[in-house]
Order: sequence, then C-alpha cells, then structure tokens
Amino acid sequence: FFYRSKRDSGSDKTYNVANRVLFELGSEGLNQSQPLSEAWIAFIEFLNCKEYNQALSDRLEIDLSHCHLEITLKQYSQHDYISSHTDRSWVSATHLFFLNSHWNKSWGGILQFLTDDQAAFFSIPPVFQQSVAFVRSDSSWHEVTPIVHPTEKRLALQVAFWNTLERFVLPGRETNLMD
Repeated sequence: FFYRSKRDSGSDKTYNVANRVLFELGSEGLNQSQPLSEAWIAFIEFLNCKEYNQALSDRLEIDLSHCHLEITLKQYSQHDYISSHTDRSWVSATHLFFLNSHWNKSWGGILQFLTDDQAAFFSIPPVFQQSVAFVRSDSSWHEVTPIVHPTEKRLALQVAFWNTLERFVLPGRETNLMD
C-alpha cells in the first residue's frame, strides 16, 4: 500500500507525495506486507548486494559500504511535488530510477538540480531507462516540480543510503494510508 506524506511547514522542505516502502531502513530483507513480482524482488535484491554498492561507491567516489538502505517507490499525482532542499546529513547519497515510459515536461514532475541561489542548472524528466545518483552535500539542492497533469502519475524508485538507523522526522509531516 502507498501512504501519502505531506508537509506544509515545520521544515525547510515541503512536499506532497505517495510512498511505498519496499525495503525498510535497517531491515535485512524486503517489506513483505505486500506481494511483489519476481522481477521486483530480483531488482531489490540486486540493489542490496555488495556489487551494486561497490559500483555506485566507485561512480560517486564515496564509500557507501557502511550505509543502510531504504528503497521507496514514489508516486506523484496532480499537485504533488517536493520543494527545493538538500538532503539531511544522515543520508550519504541517493539513487533514483525513473519508471515512466514517456513524460511531457509540460506535465511538471521534473527533477531539477539547483544552484545555491535556487536557479535550475540541470533538469531530468522522469523517463524509464534514466537514473540519477548524487552525493548529499550542503549545496546539493534539488526539487521535483509540481505535477500539473490531471491524470498522469510520475513513478520513481528511490534508493537512499543512510548513515544511521535512526529516522529523524522533523515537525509538520502528515502521513495517511491510501487505498
């Protein structure tokens, strides 16, 4: 099941997005609360293997071997977004896999990387066979622009590499289970 996460205040980051955690922070295996296809299971197992960790560590030039994975399927519908932010210091890196077969930029939902003065310098539409990985820093500003299309859904798989098993939730977050 997806749950909706929403924050309008209480942090520098606001958002509205639906999430389905496939691999929980600190777990040793898949979240079995919902069945997954064999292909999804194989992909999640690959993302949790040493070879993937080492390849991404080499590519990003950062040691991720000490990190704990959290893998979340993110679904954005009309009016969903994530405001400009940098990830918190308890996350070392993030790898996003985009799952839409096609996407029109006019629909919103574009991942944008921003300068410190919030000017977009790199934009990525959420189209299948594209992914982006980045190291967290105080200047790794990014956002997902609001979805404006009334029916299209933006799908992405987020692999977060956490430095800690503790989850710090800042004030203002609301979560609700979705149908």
